Order: sequence, then C-alpha cells, then structure tokens
Amino acid sequence: MMAGHSCPTCGRALPKPKVRTADPAVNLKDLTTAELYAYYKRTALIEDLRFLLRVRMSPDLRARIKQTLSAKPTAADTRLMFTLWRIERAAEERDETEELIQIAS
Repeated sequence: MMAGHSCPTCGRALPKPKVRTADPAVNLKDLTTAELYAYYKRTALIEDLRFLLRVRMSPDLRARIKQTLSAKPTAADTRLMFTLWRIERAAEERDETEELIQIAS
C-alpha cells in the first residue's frame, strides 16, 4: 500500500481523491425553475471561491483557495477561506491606518 493512500496514524486505506471534470456549458435560459435552483445550489460554493479569487490577497491565501477549488469545496472550506481573507484584509487596513496616523502626527 502506498504511504500517500493510507492514514499515517492507524494505517487504514484512505479513499482516492475524485478527479473533477468541468461542467459542460449550461444554457440557463433553457432550465426550469427547479433545474435552475439545483444548478445554483450545486455550483454555489465553487462560484463563491472563484469570486473571492478576484480580490486582492496574499499569494499564500490565493494558492490555498486554488488548492481548495481543485477538490470539491465544502461550505466549511468556503467559510474558512472568506474568514482568512477578512482577517488578512483587516490586518492590511490596520497597517494602512497606523501609517496614516504616523504621517499625520
């Protein structure tokens, strides 16, 4: 058994990661309301993370989000990425505010 496919603690086999394929282009105009709702529900977490990639952030956080996108992201993953971005952004704003205070003094 390969070391990458077994639990380092107990040694049991871990499932192989699923390879995601891109969804084919969907014509949203042709979907019924129920199909449209199901489509948005299925793709919401991925689209939220793709949206987050558009904003300014550190290269480390960007790489982490891309890594999360390569697997099937969960709601907890999405919340964590947004929280990490908010923390990072708040630190940047605090640093910018401190610089302005020092300049004004």
